[in-house]
Amino acid sequence: MTRLRTLWHRLRVLLHKRQSDEEMNREIEQHLAGLTSRYETEGMSPEQARQAALRQFGGVEQIKERARAERVWMWPVEFSRDLRYALRMLAKNPGFTFVAVMALALGIGANSAIFSVIDAVLLRPLPYRNADQLVTVWEEATKLGFPYNTPSPANFLDWREQNSVFSGMAATADKSFNLTGSGEPERLEGERVSANLFSLLGVEPFLGRSFLPEEDSPGKGDALILSYGLWQRRFGAALDAIGKATVLNGTSYRVVGVMPQDFVLPGHKDQLWVPLAFDSKDAASRGNHYLRVIARLKPGVTMQAARSQMSIIAARLAQQYPQYNSQVGSVIRSMREEVVGDVRPALLVLLGAVGCVLLIACANVANLLLARAAVRQKEIALRLALGAGRARLVRQFLTESLLLGTLGGVFGLLLAGFGLQVLRRFIPNAILHPEAIGIDLRVFLFAILISVLTAFAFGLVPAMQALRFDLNATLKEGGRDSSPGAGHQHLRSMLIVGEIAVSFVLLIGAGLLINSFLHLRNLDPGFRSEDLLAMKVELPELKYSDQTRRSMFYEELLRRVRELPGVKSAAVASNLPLTYDGDSIDISIEGQPDAPPNERPSVITRVVGPGYFDTMGIALVRGREFTAKDDEKTVPGVVISEKTARYYWPNANPLGKRLKPGSSTSSSRWRQVIGVVKDVRQNDFVADPGLQIYLAYRQVDVFPPNALVLRTSVDSLSLGPAVRRVVQEVDKDQPVSDIRTMSEIVSAAVARQRFSMLLLGIFAAVALTLAGIGIYGVTSYSVAQRTREIGIRMALGAQKSDVLKMTVGQGLQLVIVGVVIGLAAALVLTRVMSSLLFGVSATDPMTFVTISLILLSVALTASYVPALRSMKVDPVIALRYQ
Repeated sequence: MTRLRTLWHRLRVLLHKRQSDEEMNREIEQHLAGLTSRYETEGMSPEQARQAALRQFGGVEQIKERARAERVWMWPVEFSRDLRYALRMLAKNPGFTFVAVMALALGIGANSAIFSVIDAVLLRPLPYRNADQLVTVWEEATKLGFPYNTPSPANFLDWREQNSVFSGMAATADKSFNLTGSGEPERLEGERVSANLFSLLGVEPFLGRSFLPEEDSPGKGDALILSYGLWQRRFGAALDAIGKATVLNGTSYRVVGVMPQDFVLPGHKDQLWVPLAFDSKDAASRGNHYLRVIARLKPGVTMQAARSQMSIIAARLAQQYPQYNSQVGSVIRSMREEVVGDVRPALLVLLGAVGCVLLIACANVANLLLARAAVRQKEIALRLALGAGRARLVRQFLTESLLLGTLGGVFGLLLAGFGLQVLRRFIPNAILHPEAIGIDLRVFLFAILISVLTAFAFGLVPAMQALRFDLNATLKEGGRDSSPGAGHQHLRSMLIVGEIAVSFVLLIGAGLLINSFLHLRNLDPGFRSEDLLAMKVELPELKYSDQTRRSMFYEELLRRVRELPGVKSAAVASNLPLTYDGDSIDISIEGQPDAPPNERPSVITRVVGPGYFDTMGIALVRGREFTAKDDEKTVPGVVISEKTARYYWPNANPLGKRLKPGSSTSSSRWRQVIGVVKDVRQNDFVADPGLQIYLAYRQVDVFPPNALVLRTSVDSLSLGPAVRRVVQEVDKDQPVSDIRTMSEIVSAAVARQRFSMLLLGIFAAVALTLAGIGIYGVTSYSVAQRTREIGIRMALGAQKSDVLKMTVGQGLQLVIVGVVIGLAAALVLTRVMSSLLFGVSATDPMTFVTISLILLSVALTASYVPALRSMKVDPVIALRYQ
C-alpha cells in the first residue's frame, strides 16, 4: 500500500507539472517492477509475482483514467490558488495596486467611452431597412460655390422620372408650423415630404398609416403624421388621436399616423410630417433650391453606376435648360456618409488618441511590474529552488496581470459611465441618436476584451523575465535582493521613452486643436453676441397673408417689448446669423451688364426691421440703416455688406447706387443703396462671409421676418417668459419658440471643433500625467537601487549638486530621446488632422516648441523630486545598504 500511495503521489506531481502520458507510463512501470521484485523475494516465480503486483495495482488503465480525469478538475483549483496568491500579493502592496489600477482604469475608461460614441455613430446600422442601399442626391454647383446644393423641385421631378438605377426617390423640405386650437400655442419643426418617403426608408408607422399617393397632390395634402414624442406630449398617447383634426398655421390637418419612437431623419429633429404636394408653380421651378433628396439603389446597382447615370441626366438637363442648369450637375453620397461625414475624422482621431492613452497606461504598469519583479527576485529564486517550473511562474505573473486588468476594467467602466454623462453635453447635433451613447452590452464586452488584452500586453514582459531568471547568481547574493541587470533597466528605459514619444504626439494634437479652436473663437462674427436674446416668432401665412397685417403685428409687438424692464432695444428679422443657411438670390447692378444666370454669385438676403443693426451690434460703415420711414410709400432702399460693396463697386462709393433682385430686365423694383455694414458670418462660422444684402421688411413681400432679437441690460434668458407673455397679449394663438442667447448660437456653431478639442485635450492631459508618473517611478527606483553607489560617490568627495545632476540628467536623457522620436512621429501623424484645423498649420512651429517645453518641464519636475531624496543619502548608512 505504501508503494501505491507513493505512485499516486508521483502521478499527481506529474499532473501538476503537466507531463506527458509517456512519462506517466514510465512512472507506473517503475513502481510495478518494484512490487514484482518484492513478491519474488517471498518465493514467487517472476510470472506469479507480476500477476500478484497487477492484482494489487487494480489495473494500470484504471489508474491512468483516474489521472486523466484529475487533469480536468485541477485546472480551476490551480487557477483559484494562483488567484488567491495574486490577491495576497496585491493587498501587501496597496500603493502599487492603486497606481496600477488607476492607470489602467483611465486607459480602459477612455477607450470604452470613445468606443460607445463610435459604436453609436459609425458601427451601428442606420435605423432603416437595408440602409446600405440608401443614398442622398444633391445638385453639384461647385463653380457657384455650392458643391452640395439643395435641388430644385423641377430637377428632382426630372431625376425621378428619367433614372433607372433607383427603386424610388423622395424629397423633403423644412417647414415650421404653429400648432393652435387646443392648449397653449406651440411652434413645431416639421417636414413636407414625398408620400413614398417612409416606405422608401422601410419604416412603418407605429400607429395608423403612411401617406397615400393621392395625398401628395395640391389641395389633397391635409394628412398629418406625428412623431412619437409629439403624440405622447400633446395628444396624451391616445389611440383615438388617429383621425383627429389639428390646426397648423391656420389650416386643418387630419392625423393619419404616428411614427415609431426612435424614428428620425438624418440631420433633423422633426415633430411632424405633411405631404410635399407641389403645386404647378413649384413643380416647374428650377431656380428655387430647397429640397433634400433621398433615393434607394436597386439591388445589384453600384454607387458608380448610379453616379454615371445621374451625370448623364444632369448633362441632358443642362442642355434643355441652360438658363438654370448650365453649371449644375449631380452628386450622390451614401446615407451613412451623409449622417457621419463631418464627425468621422474627429472620431477616428479620438480613437487613435485613446489607444495611445491605453498604450501609455500599459507601459506604466509594465514598468511597475518590472520594478516589482526585481524586488521579488529572492522569492522567485526560492520558488525555483523548491521545484517550481518557470512556466508555472509565468502563469502566476500573468494571473496577477489579469487580476490588475480586471480591476482596471471595472473601475474603467465606472469612469466611462461618468465621462459619458458629461460628454453628452458636448456631442454635436450631427450625431443621429445621441441617446444611444452609453454603457450597454456591446461596450461592456469591449471593456472586457481590452481588459484581457491589456493584461497580457503589460504582464507578458515581466512574466518573460522569469524565464530568463539566473537562479545561481541570485542565490550567490547570500539571500539578499539583488539589483536588476543592465538589460532589465534598459527595458524599463525603453518603455519610458515610448511613453514620452506617444505623449508628445498626443500633446501636439491637442495643442493644435486648442490653438485652432482659439482662432475660431477669436473670429469676429460681425455682431456682438453678448447680452443678446433671440427667439422665433413666425407668423402663419393664412392669418397674416399680407404685408399690412404683418407690419401691424410686429409694430405692436416691438412697442410692448421695448417697454419691458431690462430691454435696451429690439428688432425683427428673417433668420438671424448662424441659424439658417438659405434665402440667397442673385442680383443685377444698374449700369453693369448682366452675367449669365449660372455665373451670378448668390447673395445672402435678410429682411430686417428698424433698429436691427444697432440691436445686433453690426457696425455701420457708411450711410444709414433702416428707419420707421422706410415703408411701402418710400423709395426702396437696401443696405449692403462691405464685401458686396467691394465686389460690385471696387473703386467707387456704393451709396446711391442701385440694384435689383434677378436680372436687370426683371419686373423687380430698383433699390437704392442707403448704407454699408460690416460683414456678418451668416451661414457658417468657419467659412468666410459671403455677399450680403438687407431689405426693409415693410418694403418687400418675400422672406417675411420670423425672428425677434433683444439687446438687454439684465440676464437675457430671464426675459424669455415676459416676452412670451407679450407675444400672446398681441395674438393669443401666436407661439414663441427657440429662445436662446446669441452666445449659445455662436457656441453651437463651433460644437464639432469644441468636441474634438475638449476630448483630445483631456486625453493628452491624462497621457502627460501618466508619463510624469512613469518618469518619477523610474527615477525613484533608480535612486533606490543606486543607494550604495551614491553613498560611495559621496564618501569619495562627490558634492550633492553632482548627485542631483546625475539623477536629474538620467530622467532628462530619456525625455529628450522620447521627444525626438515623438517629434518625427508627430510631423507625420498630425497631417491627418488637417481637416480639423482652422487657421493653424499641422506643423505649427509655435505649438511644437510650446509642447516640447511643457513636456520637458514635467519631466524635470518628475525627476527633481526623487533627485532631492538622493541628495539626502547618508554615506555611512548607504554603505551598509543591502
